[in-house]
Amino acid sequence: MIISNQTEAIVTFSIALLIGIIGSIGNFLVILCLTKYSASLIKQPTTKLVINLSTSDLIFCLFNVPLTATPFLTRNWPFGQLICHLYPYFYYGNIAVSLLSITFIAINRLVIIIINAQSNSFYSNRNLCIMVIITWVLPFAILCLPLTHTWGYFGYQASLLTCTIMGSEALKDFLFLISFVIPCLTIIICYGIIWFKVRSHTRNLADKGINRSQREMRLTKLMFTIFAVFVICYAPSVILQITSAPVR
Repeated sequence: MIISNQTEAIVTFSIALLIGIIGSIGNFLVILCLTKYSASLIKQPTTKLVINLSTSDLIFCLFNVPLTATPFLTRNWPFGQLICHLYPYFYYGNIAVSLLSITFIAINRLVIIIINAQSNSFYSNRNLCIMVIITWVLPFAILCLPLTHTWGYFGYQASLLTCTIMGSEALKDFLFLISFVIPCLTIIICYGIIWFKVRSHTRNLADKGINRSQREMRLTKLMFTIFAVFVICYAPSVILQITSAPVR
């Protein structure tokens, strides 16, 4: 990203910092409200997955956003080599955690809307715990490869004013495929199936006694909106870093 003058640098820094502050407050309030003030909602599988999503986004806003904003102002990386390694580790890791959480939410919506009778047994506390663990362990375990220089490495890319994946185009393509493309396609397929099924079987759903179908559909639309906003916000940055970082 090219910042041509100090005014643009200050504006970019301020906007990024403001986004971080608003995101931190918003995600903290979501976690607080769902865990402390909503005894009925906390029992729902979707709620637990949303809390996991908000936790990941909160970490991103608190750790990554300030580190993303500052180089626009300083025109270099002022945080040293150690943070340069940790920044992309948590940047890509938290994005992957958020997207995997949204993926599991989409699958949850599909199960509840289309296969309602089996949803309670499928989303037991044990299975939900496994899903949450997967969202965290899988991306951060894979990112240990560049962190330990096993496959590629993390380094500073001056043209992007940030630290990112270096040293292996294959690694970047692999990470982009499994942590962004596949989850996005899964989410789109899930919501596509829901949309087509609900449009063609609305009366059947009512006949089966699913009285909460309208409420579930409103929640499903909200979850899809969150996914769409997530992709709009993160996709340009991820694609830019994946395609722009040179191999060294």
